[in-house]
Amino acid sequence: MKKVLLAVLLAMVVAIGTASAADYIYMKIDAKGVGYKNMEVRADTNPENEYADKIALSELETGTGLVAKERYEITVWARATADSDECKNNTIYEKKEVDFEYMPIVYQNESYDFKWTEKKCVKNYYIGSVVDAFFTKAEKLQKSEEAKANETFNTMAVQASVAGKAHVGVKSVDPDHTTQTIFEGHQEWVGVFDIDSYIETKENCKAGKEPVDWLGCP
Repeated sequence: MKKVLLAVLLAMVVAIGTASAADYIYMKIDAKGVGYKNMEVRADTNPENEYADKIALSELETGTGLVAKERYEITVWARATADSDECKNNTIYEKKEVDFEYMPIVYQNESYDFKWTEKKCVKNYYIGSVVDAFFTKAEKLQKSEEAKANETFNTMAVQASVAGKAHVGVKSVDPDHTTQTIFEGHQEWVGVFDIDSYIETKENCKAGKEPVDWLGCP
């Protein structure tokens, strides 16, 4: 395996939840380099409720090679939290731009060899909506993405150029009758593709409290 200088070694796990002094969370990352990268983010606007009346985001990103660009921003308003002159309840906003290219690397006599994986899933238990986008075994991934969710809507916009596998999905379930699926759709790509996807779900209803996780990533 060809030895490649490691310019960036980033391994990070971020878990975001609510607490009496941390109901508003903001995180920003701007990075570039060559090496191994791993990031995991979990956000939950109301962790006291297991499967009802909340918004939950999960994200995984890992791979080795060239990170030509990564700009990441996430804001979480959990429960009722103050923002300037207004109060935002149970809201997640995330924005991301990446430009990754796979290559194996060796650093300090240790080998790292992972094609790029980038996964995101946003569950909105208020309106019974879930949206997700997965990229796996990617040799190249250029992507810009924006996800927004609050008590009345759940949206995700993805523009990507990928050499690998890609998936975009959406599911809408009646939150008062959680065995009834209103809509479910997904698209799968394997190869080299340019993708432009926008998903928007809206509803104004309250989620029923169920003993099992009735929202699964499509």
